Amino acid sequence: TWSVAVSSGGGDGLSGSYFSPVNQFVIISNNNAVVNFTAVKATNSISGSLTDNYGNPISGVGIWAFATINGASYNPGAITDTNGNYSFAVVAGDWSVNVSNGGDSNPLADDYLAPPGQTVVITNNNATVDFTTLLATNSISGTLTDNNGNPIAGIGIGANATINGNNYQAYVDTDTNGSFTLNVANGTWSVAVSSGGGDGLSGSYLQPDSQTMVISNSNGALNFTAILATNQISGYLKDNHNQPVAAVRIWAYANINGVDYYQGSLQDTDTNGNYSLNVANGSWSVWVSLEGGSDILPLNYLSPDSQSLVISNNNAAVNFTVLLATQNISGHVQLSNGSPVAGVGVWVSGTINDTNYSQYEDTGTNGNYTLGVVNGSWNISFNSSSGSDSLDGLLGSGNYQNPGSQNVTITNNNGTADFTILLCGGIQILTTNLPSGQVNSHYDQFLQASSCSSTFTWSVVSGSLPPGLTANPATGEISGIPTNAGSYIFTVQVTDGNSLTTNQSLSLYIAPATVPLQVTTTSLANATQNAAYSTNLTAIGGQPPYTWLLMPGSASLPAGLSLATNGVISGTPIGIGTSQFIVTVTDATAAWTYQILSLTVSPSSLPQAITLAVVGRSGSGAFEFSFKIAAGVTYTVQSSTDLKTWAAYETFNFSNSVPASGGRWTVTVPATASGQCFYRVKVGS
Repeated sequence: TWSVAVSSGGGDGLSGSYFSPVNQFVIISNNNAVVNFTAVKATNSISGSLTDNYGNPISGVGIWAFATINGASYNPGAITDTNGNYSFAVVAGDWSVNVSNGGDSNPLADDYLAPPGQTVVITNNNATVDFTTLLATNSISGTLTDNNGNPIAGIGIGANATINGNNYQAYVDTDTNGSFTLNVANGTWSVAVSSGGGDGLSGSYLQPDSQTMVISNSNGALNFTAILATNQISGYLKDNHNQPVAAVRIWAYANINGVDYYQGSLQDTDTNGNYSLNVANGSWSVWVSLEGGSDILPLNYLSPDSQSLVISNNNAAVNFTVLLATQNISGHVQLSNGSPVAGVGVWVSGTINDTNYSQYEDTGTNGNYTLGVVNGSWNISFNSSSGSDSLDGLLGSGNYQNPGSQNVTITNNNGTADFTILLCGGIQILTTNLPSGQVNSHYDQFLQASSCSSTFTWSVVSGSLPPGLTANPATGEISGIPTNAGSYIFTVQVTDGNSLTTNQSLSLYIAPATVPLQVTTTSLANATQNAAYSTNLTAIGGQPPYTWLLMPGSASLPAGLSLATNGVISGTPIGIGTSQFIVTVTDATAAWTYQILSLTVSPSSLPQAITLAVVGRSGSGAFEFSFKIAAGVTYTVQSSTDLKTWAAYETFNFSNSVPASGGRWTVTVPATASGQCFYRVKVGS
């Protein structure tokens, strides 16, 4: 058996403007043979760049594409240059373009995360496909050992996470100590042990289930234990006519020491329908593969239910008999807007002779499906939430109303079951604000939500409602009589009948009980001239804080005193007497009221010491002297010629203010006065 190929490298290789045709195989048995090749000429190109998330170019990394054209597979590629650019020739077709990673040639360095592949359609045009990698700033490390603690080397450990809507992957093989370190970035990572390829875990071990690790500016650690498979489950797969069914994968599952293990048959069923699974001690469930690969049960067969057994240092046999379908049930799946739903998994299940049978198929691009059945009653339903071919995976959880299932009876006839899926907007809490309440006043509000389901369950998951209020879980009603004023912040959660959940943060203000705004200060303590004074105005009711002012048009406070907005009257009065004025207070809601007040400033009980100062003579020859005065004090200037008999020369009192001349008073003695004269000043009446 000869494999014949066209050279694609070296001096005599096919040039890059052609796609090398696939190898052909020919059997020579004392004969000659003719093998012809057709090389497809590349008329277009795919080019682009590879940079990190900081815009730096990445060179020396392979970019490759894949397409199947006229039944032949093509894989052109190129290596990025120093500027991170690449380009390769292609022809018309649907191309999947990817960055080399892991075990590929010219892979991305381990400190970068490979971006997801991209799809581009070439129709007599060129295309640009740019890639941005994430620089890995953290790591996930651990070990892979068997159940005896022995390290398992050379096994691929892969991780993937969806970050900013893109799927990123990291991959590394375990070292001789079974250790691994994956370079990752912040995100939620699913980490798994490879089960296929040259660096996959061999069938002599049980494949441990994947683990989830959240990275948030930190490194993570997790370990895997692959249990040595020391026993076997074997058997056959035949139809109800005793004919073997070949090329089908048989699966088994067990939970051992709290870890899930999935084990596939070492090989698909052989031409005799036989298979073998390596297993370990545990309780196992074994079934025929119906989905997720090319080696599934053909659609013209119906698979029986899984079988359960216990392995305890023994081997076991599990045989399966499938039903050859004689009729079919077909149908069409569409959205409520008429668009077909492609790629969603459809189940058919029924009980025949006390045995449960089922089959599974994804709808085609037109939304159609066809499932083989036999005479009997069958239930048609959807894969709602498991995997990419589920309604959740295709439409998004909460974005549709599950259409349920349909029953179809087959009696030597074919059946039909069509489905229309109602679209909706997911689950959403419509209440984003709550009206204020008031202490001792009944409060009643209903929280509102929207989803495809008509039933909701409400709860408060953080914070607390105002004292006196409760939330009804079934109706979302917040009601009661609040007892304490204040602002209360809390988070409510709603779950609908489809188990969809969402949260909403809310704030509820409870105002104090209603009391009219009023000034409680009705009188003021007396002040003393030239002595510091301070008093607080007070109010009740309304909604604090309060703001105080003199009413426009009111008389002023005594000289030297002022009113602050916080209600404090303070200062040092310089006059004497009683002043009447009007104050206003305004609360946080702009409500206001006023109060008429009076304040008496009494004279100081201590006499004022004064000093007479000679000014001199004026231009007219008059004699002048001065002294400092204060408001509200009576001054009497007296004169005498012999220092024995004194007569009042002049008397004055500035009750509320003093002269503008620096608070001094000047006495003038006319030039016409004759003889000597003495002067003194009496302070007070």
